[in-house]
Amino acid sequence: MSEYRLTTFWCVDVRRFDDGGIKVNVYPVKAHFLPEHEDVENNLCTQTRDYYITYPEAIYVQNILETVNSCMAESKVKDC
Repeated sequence: MSEYRLTTFWCVDVRRFDDGGIKVNVYPVKAHFLPEHEDVENNLCTQTRDYYITYPEAIYVQNILETVNSCMAESKVKDC
């Protein structure tokens, strides 16, 4: 049986709050295989974790989410 090497994947962790705000973080995750999408709800927020193979992909998604959030905050409209 061959051993699988640990690979660095990139997690985009998005927390959506009741007031409409979001917080986006990108961080590395070491795993043998690309982790699956995760959704977690708690008393403070809904948390989503998506995993990407490359850092530029993860940063691209982070930038899109932060831009949409900024647009929504400025216009106070939910369908920006």
